Amino acid sequence: MKKGLTLMMMMICLSLFLSGCWSCRELNELAVASAIGIDKVGNRYQVSVQIVVPNEVASKKGGGYETPVAVYTTTAKTMAEAIRKMTTISPRKVYLAQLRVIVIGEELAREGISSALDFLIRDHEVREEDLFTLVGKEGSAGDIVKVLTHMDKIPADRIRGGLRTLDKYWAPTSVIKLDEISYDLLTHERQLAVTGTDIKGGKTGDEGTKKNVESVESPAILQFAETAVFRDDKLIGWLNEKESKGYNYITDRVEKTAGHFACPGGGTLAVDVIRTKTKIIGHFRNGKPSIEVDLRMEENVADVECTLDLTDPKTVDTLQEKGEAELQDIIKTALDKAQHEFKSDIFGFGEALHRSDPVAWRKIRKNWDEVYPDIPVKVETKVFIRNMGTIGNSIPEGQEG
Repeated sequence: MKKGLTLMMMMICLSLFLSGCWSCRELNELAVASAIGIDKVGNRYQVSVQIVVPNEVASKKGGGYETPVAVYTTTAKTMAEAIRKMTTISPRKVYLAQLRVIVIGEELAREGISSALDFLIRDHEVREEDLFTLVGKEGSAGDIVKVLTHMDKIPADRIRGGLRTLDKYWAPTSVIKLDEISYDLLTHERQLAVTGTDIKGGKTGDEGTKKNVESVESPAILQFAETAVFRDDKLIGWLNEKESKGYNYITDRVEKTAGHFACPGGGTLAVDVIRTKTKIIGHFRNGKPSIEVDLRMEENVADVECTLDLTDPKTVDTLQEKGEAELQDIIKTALDKAQHEFKSDIFGFGEALHRSDPVAWRKIRKNWDEVYPDIPVKVETKVFIRNMGTIGNSIPEGQEG
């Protein structure tokens, strides 16, 4: 009896410390944001928020609205004010916990992104570790978040899904999340490199209407384009497709991709890259820093548009050597652009040197911006062809299989 009473009293006492639903909010009281575009107009932020329309998304026949999302745009001196000011045009408070994509306009990126992102990094609702970040190339971020797309009703889902697919299967593109950006901005361990996006077909005026998805080929579609390179928090230039591929190889972001190179006797051979692994190793010799990039790649033959005897081991050796030379060229192109033109350590060479010898690194850290462009980088590549496909030699020209 005493034990039962004691247990009951303990349960009553513990219940006093348990939180209830004091901070809960009903879904019908919130405007759930899926994407946000941030631009700069003069000295003010122009913020465009993509809001999910619940009735249209949930109903198979549609809920009477024209589009599955609505976009609200406000302008204010600070990001916090712009978001709060949105209640003047939105019937509900903007809810950022489900935010999936940030698009930063190119003009704002060139001025600096730290102040614009401070609100999102600081806000307790925002999930940094799951928030994909992009830079809008040429056009405004507001225009980009308005584009309706096929396949996914919610454009932010199309962006996330497209980026995840590209990150896994196409080397020039990689997923960059807000927590990575905030870490790099706060620690200064490496410079930023962020995937870009733009509107293929340009601004048509219909990209935000159902007309944009009523035909098999949309007049305006979102396209992931190139890589934005930063110094500190300012955009200073873009890497093209080849240079972006080199950047992702160096930083070990490539899972799978495809490529091609010239056959020894003319023609082209395409390969499927199935596995890559890159190590960046820092060295100090007599106080002088250097970097070694060691890349190992495994690939399968995908398409042979030349005459080759793939049953001959010497042919395979020759193809592997050509693959290594092509890989060297891609990497050195990216290195040259980042080191000598942009002078931006997007590869994290400073981190590698710090890991190698923290004492020696401290001696050059203050002058790293001046040291980095001249640091020697040795690139070692090794390519292994694992599979030739379902046929041995190529199909002779003029004949059918």
